[in-house]
Amino acid sequence: MSSLIDALTRKGRRALRSARLDLQDGDTDGAVNRSYYAMVNSAQAALLSSGVPEDRLPRTHSGLISAFGEHAVKSGKVHPDLGRTISKTESLRLRADYTGVELDLATAEKTLKGAENFVQSVEHAFGLELHSREAAPSPKEAPEQEAAEQQGDDSLWDKSEGMEERRRQAIQDWLEYRKKQRDAARSASQKREAARSRDQSRTPDGAPDIADDPDSG
Repeated sequence: MSSLIDALTRKGRRALRSARLDLQDGDTDGAVNRSYYAMVNSAQAALLSSGVPEDRLPRTHSGLISAFGEHAVKSGKVHPDLGRTISKTESLRLRADYTGVELDLATAEKTLKGAENFVQSVEHAFGLELHSREAAPSPKEAPEQEAAEQQGDDSLWDKSEGMEERRRQAIQDWLEYRKKQRDAARSASQKREAARSRDQSRTPDGAPDIADDPDSG
């Protein structure tokens, strides 16, 4: 199992390097995608390190995020902000990959910074830095090791889930996320409007209402 932890740790670091290169090339969507998968690999390594058997690793992204919250955040190993970071980044990754809306540079830069902090913090909390350094492959072994890492990574996801089904589910997840955002914004707007109406109803008769004064504020 330790070899898989090493492989995932290295894959997470490579994903971060790819994210930096994508950002330099102006590929903001690619940078967000690679930032997210750096977190995924790091979170998987953390779960294995915390004692989760390989065959019990979550097979979905939502399951992985939930398990990370249970084994890493609730256990006190890492700060709760990291749980929120990977969850938010997954939403951004869905938007980047499936909605056709290009993410702006500031969002990509912030996402990459969050991913770097996530990976560094998780590696430190679970002792993955030293663990991976000790198991680094020699130049001769590197090609074979990289192929093994890819095979190990593929085994972590449910192969019965077709790519088209994943895409449909990702789009549905994003649409539901956006609906929740719109509902929250609408609710907040309604509350503000209700509060404003109450304030106006308390204005004494004949007294000027400051909200109607064009020279106010």
